[in-house]
Amino acid sequence: MRIAPLVLSAGIFSLGMAAFPLYASQVSELDNKIQTKQAEFDAYVNGLEQIRSSIKQDKDELERLIKLNTTLEDKRKSALLDMDKQYERLVADPSLDISASIEAYQYALQAQSLNKAKVKAQKTLLASNQDKLANSKMTQFSMLNEIENLKERYNFARVERIKREFGQGGKMEVSQSIACGEDVTFKQCAEQGNDLAKKTASQMLTNKLFQNVTEQALVAKHRDTAAAGIKIVDEKVLESGFSGQGDYSVKMLVEMQGRLPQAQACRLLSLDYRYCGVNADVADMGDFKEVEFSSQQNEPGMYTLTVRSDQYNDEVFINGKSYGASRIDAMLPPGEYKITVKKPGFHPYNTSIKLSGAKTVRAELSRLVVNLTPGQKFTDRHSDGTASPAMVAIAGGRYKVGDLQGRGLGNEQAPNDVNIADTFAISQKEITVAEFEKFVNETGYQTSAEKGRGCAIYESGAPEYNANLSWRKPGFEQSKKSPVVCVTKDDAAAYGKWLSRNTGYQYRLPTESEWEVSARAGSRTDYWWGNNIGAGNANCGWCGSRWSNNSTSPTGSFKANKFGLYDTVGNVWEITEGSPAVVRGGSWNFAPSLARASSRLEISSSFASNYIGFRVVREQ
Repeated sequence: MRIAPLVLSAGIFSLGMAAFPLYASQVSELDNKIQTKQAEFDAYVNGLEQIRSSIKQDKDELERLIKLNTTLEDKRKSALLDMDKQYERLVADPSLDISASIEAYQYALQAQSLNKAKVKAQKTLLASNQDKLANSKMTQFSMLNEIENLKERYNFARVERIKREFGQGGKMEVSQSIACGEDVTFKQCAEQGNDLAKKTASQMLTNKLFQNVTEQALVAKHRDTAAAGIKIVDEKVLESGFSGQGDYSVKMLVEMQGRLPQAQACRLLSLDYRYCGVNADVADMGDFKEVEFSSQQNEPGMYTLTVRSDQYNDEVFINGKSYGASRIDAMLPPGEYKITVKKPGFHPYNTSIKLSGAKTVRAELSRLVVNLTPGQKFTDRHSDGTASPAMVAIAGGRYKVGDLQGRGLGNEQAPNDVNIADTFAISQKEITVAEFEKFVNETGYQTSAEKGRGCAIYESGAPEYNANLSWRKPGFEQSKKSPVVCVTKDDAAAYGKWLSRNTGYQYRLPTESEWEVSARAGSRTDYWWGNNIGAGNANCGWCGSRWSNNSTSPTGSFKANKFGLYDTVGNVWEITEGSPAVVRGGSWNFAPSLARASSRLEISSSFASNYIGFRVVREQ
């Protein structure tokens, strides 16, 4: 088949340009906001240097005063010794004038007392400036989070803009001629000519869309690896016919609509696939199916397998697949099945059955004696027999921590090795509302927020206190399985002490090293699964879950890391032991870049907010 040259009729092709000015304006507006906020942030960081300089001067002055106190104490003792000797001489000679010795001692005593007062005042000033720095760092972090959130909105707006740009349509008039072979019928030749005209029109629209896109230079680099789709909306043959030599000519009016399938926008803009609602592993395989959740439907010809156990909050596995806690009723086809029932603190129950009709399996679990064997999952018991938080044991040893990828902030630790002396256990999930409520109900404990100024919320780029908020009412709906929030470091420590008394084991807050080792689960990447946050992997700002930027999520709503810990990325910042107080892991309303394993946020020990919670450690 010989293809004759293509002829396009001028003046017919047009694009609907009015579909996306809103998104173009949003991108520009967000870019300007980012630049403005970045300038404000840089100025604020420079201001922090003045506070740090003051703290250094305060420390130097305190050190000087403490050294001076030693000198003045020596002078006081010397003056006292001299005065005592003068009094001894006065006994032998009552006419002796010892007023000079008395005055010297009084002067030395006053000098020392005055210096002690200065030491006390200097300590108060240093503590005040250190607290001021801690609060300023929170403000700094809040400003940074605002910038990161703007960047998230900026990238989402860019994706929406390019999708709108590639979603334009128009009409094109094309003239096409082809020469068909002798073995092709007239009908087949005409169909081939018409198809070729439509394909050519589609290619011309594709070229036009790539030429008109806003980020043309960036998009052009990735054109070969991404594809824009063209849908033929309507077609109309205006003229057609065959020549004496058998050539077929057609003039056709083609109406088309462009579209950019799922991950293609992110490919063209070099963005993480989560901005397009697609998981990276799926996108890399070329399968651009959007992230979605679905449920299985029962099919006819299947049987009911019922599994019960003698324990609550267990987990039933059928052929390795989790079906949740018993009792479960699974609709399955006939065949052989392996059933496992697990619960922390108990030996797993295993059995195999052949399903040829409705069947019930009753599992009995025996208690497991736990000695903190690395990797062991267990649950201690309260004095009333109820379960305490589920734990997982982490082996002692040397671990790599810190900003291993080199993308950290100034307050993050440089890459280094830490030595964990002994095996310890850490709670698999953040302490929940239900677990904290049990503590409050049994002890009558009142949190700092309930006794003081309430709980801080993140608004307008900074934390603001609301006297009406507490862990019972944090400003959004919480379930019993949600992580408890609006608690201070002291509140968390009080819970740990109560848990220790109630179980007979030593519970406390994790150190920063213990927390990071547990969160990384052996990884050296920004997140335990890799360097990209992905879509729907965690509850953090702009992380693609239904809770992102709205509220906490029930603990365990996302996959556990390789050590079996849930929500070490996002949901709530988690309090660690140390001075100053430091929280780790990011939260539901902070940007993904601040939920990396090495990210740190220094806070005041009295700070409570609805984006901070905690988990606990149990010692060997």
